[in-house]
Amino acid sequence: RRVGYAKDALDAAVKAEVRYRSTDEAVIEAENRRNDYETYIFSLRDRVSSGDALLSEYAPPEEVAQLSQDLEEAEAWTYDHAEEDASVYAERLKALQKLEKDCESRKATLEGIAEKVKALKASARKYKATATAAVYEYIAAEKREAIVAECDANTEWLGGLERG
Repeated sequence: RRVGYAKDALDAAVKAEVRYRSTDEAVIEAENRRNDYETYIFSLRDRVSSGDALLSEYAPPEEVAQLSQDLEEAEAWTYDHAEEDASVYAERLKALQKLEKDCESRKATLEGIAEKVKALKASARKYKATATAAVYEYIAAEKREAIVAECDANTEWLGGLERG
């Protein structure tokens, strides 16, 4: 006679333990994602109510108003859905982060435009100076004049944009 559990009983107990651990890990992960989601809601609501620079500068007032409403709805949703899977909280968090990411993208685009304008102005000056340099007089005058005209047109266009 053997001492201990039968192999079938031991295998069943091990499988049950693995299931329990998996369930525990899923619950912990869901709680962590829910906590992340709630933390983001409260943080973003504070930023909206305090007139956060990123949001106020790069989001139109109607988007900020809609965001406030979305945050209220999101908070109410968390009270009604305390037992969701981690993936549900992660997806909802991602959806709430969209406006902030849009604002960051707008900011980066506008900052990038300033650099591009500066580079275009420098290029126009360089090519205009090159086209009018005596060393390039062997190039047909109409080609050099076309380069100068294009440089002037770009410079004028940029000036118009800067004036508004």
